[in-house]
Amino acid sequence: MKMSQENNYISFKNVMDELRDLEHNSLIKRDNSKYTGNTRKQGIEEIKIYDFYPCIMLEMAIRNKGVIDIINKLNYSESLIDKYPYLEYENDILFKPIDNNIQCGTLNLVMEDDNNEDKPPMITKDLEKEFIGISELPFPEFKKKLNKLVDLEYSNNYNKHYLEDMINDGIDDILDINEETIRQYKFKDSTSKTVIDPEYLTFGKLNNAIENLQDKLKYNFFIYPNKYFKGLKESCSNKFICKELVSNDVFNSKITTNEINQALTEFRKLKPTDIKTIADYFFIYDYYKKSTKNKKNIKRDAKGLIYNNIKYELTRFHGLTLIEKDKTKRAISYDACKQLCDNDSDFSTDKNVDFYIGEKTIRNRLKLMESFIDDEYYKYLIFN
Repeated sequence: MKMSQENNYISFKNVMDELRDLEHNSLIKRDNSKYTGNTRKQGIEEIKIYDFYPCIMLEMAIRNKGVIDIINKLNYSESLIDKYPYLEYENDILFKPIDNNIQCGTLNLVMEDDNNEDKPPMITKDLEKEFIGISELPFPEFKKKLNKLVDLEYSNNYNKHYLEDMINDGIDDILDINEETIRQYKFKDSTSKTVIDPEYLTFGKLNNAIENLQDKLKYNFFIYPNKYFKGLKESCSNKFICKELVSNDVFNSKITTNEINQALTEFRKLKPTDIKTIADYFFIYDYYKKSTKNKKNIKRDAKGLIYNNIKYELTRFHGLTLIEKDKTKRAISYDACKQLCDNDSDFSTDKNVDFYIGEKTIRNRLKLMESFIDDEYYKYLIFN
């Protein structure tokens, strides 16, 4: 068991009192399944050697603010489709814009052919631009804008099970299906609203925002966008773009600096066999970011308290070093310490202990993780 080299000795009784309190009140626990894993979820500690760099890069990427914003928007778009099922089927015929030489100021373009018969609505360049713009809005405004565009009256009259209802009633032959039959089953009341007004949302329109967000994940953050849709089981290698898919243009603007190279060198000292230590790095980053969320200008004393809490939680998880009166040391787990205190009447609590990790090490590890996550240095690991 690797212990702190900073010699932060403290009395055994005091540290046990703190650890017992922390056991129930820690902001984030190091034994959380996102670090250790469980039967349903792979934790960082369970990353396999052959999948090491793609998984580590993905873990870094999904903690980036820009990625979190995109994930939130994609997940919200999906929840919107779940809430208003008409969006799943009521599409503009094209998800991509029609030719530039066709212009229209309305959101829902209806074209006419030579026989003056209506064709399905098409997507225009103006429409694509509008919904890409919506996808760039801050998340609260993104939600508000899309909600405002939902055709509630149409949605309330829409029967999401109409296809199943038709089949259940024996109407499954295409020759038996006409516009009036579809209208009868598709809507709860055929005399109420059965047409979406041009200014309202359809999936064809929403898809322009979704595709822009997915492209950002892929080309800005190097993550396959379908990672963020529910129900897909993929390895980290499939979630993260392999180096063959990264175009030269992407990295022409990302020339490494001495600072980047130094961070890469430092991180590459960590090997797949050091996976518990690497999980500690992620824990330190997560704990600090959660502690400082929505706070600005964190004072030095406040930071010190956060580092101290991290130090205690990592010590609770990994164990501590008992320092006997004769100066001999032995590593011991927190659970073993509790058993000694509770069950061994001969055990003396008049001892000193050393923490698993010191605050200086915590600060250094946090700084390294911030460069890889917040400054996106993780992208350079793709060429490991």
